[in-house]
Amino acid sequence: MKKAIFTILICSAAAMAFTSCSKVGNTESNSDAENSAVQETTAVVEEATAEATEKPTERVKDIQTGDDFNYEIIDGEAVITEYTGSSDVVEVPAEIEGAPVTKIGTYAFEAQYDITNVTLPESITLIAEGAFMDCSSLESINISSGVVTISEEAFRGCSSLQFLDVGRSKSIGNGAMENCTSLATLVIRAESLVSLGNIYALGNTPFASGGTGGTVYVPEALISEYQAATNWSTLYAAGTCNFVAIEGSEYE
Repeated sequence: MKKAIFTILICSAAAMAFTSCSKVGNTESNSDAENSAVQETTAVVEEATAEATEKPTERVKDIQTGDDFNYEIIDGEAVITEYTGSSDVVEVPAEIEGAPVTKIGTYAFEAQYDITNVTLPESITLIAEGAFMDCSSLESINISSGVVTISEEAFRGCSSLQFLDVGRSKSIGNGAMENCTSLATLVIRAESLVSLGNIYALGNTPFASGGTGGTVYVPEALISEYQAATNWSTLYAAGTCNFVAIEGSEYE
């Protein structure tokens, strides 16, 4: 819209300038009026140009340092921005400074090669992009029932992870579990179809085409939907993604 307004104003200014030049024989008062109009139009054009090039306001981050975590409080909720501890067994707190911890931030645990176990509180709703990327020794993590989104590349490169229960998450992002080369069991508890960002969400895992095969436990009523759903169906057709009813299984 701003570009359109800018173009119209430029054209208007050019037309007025041309008109002014073509009426050299007119009276001095007419010339002054036209010059004034051109100046006003130029001012408007300059103002529109400034608005068009104005950059959006960026939120100033306020990262705080804790004993084992860096974090930020946003709108009364805490976001883990970085793990700074040294333990291989990590428990993320449910609250920080009285604020519920709701998000594991972007790349917060990236390349923490020694971590083997992570416990998340029930308050977590989002596991952000690359949150646990390349945690190559990670063997166990609980995805709390409140988690809605597992973002792109969240667990990419967690090569020791053999089992993952994604709880009631509604979406699994692009490349979320790519290169989890040991991952052969996935449990999905959501009562509606969980979207899979792309087939590379499970790329280079036993579920991938040409892999050894893996099992996805889902509600029995949804098995046929998963078999036909975008991206899930590709893995199913490859014969490497077996959907099994969660009811009556050890994961019920």
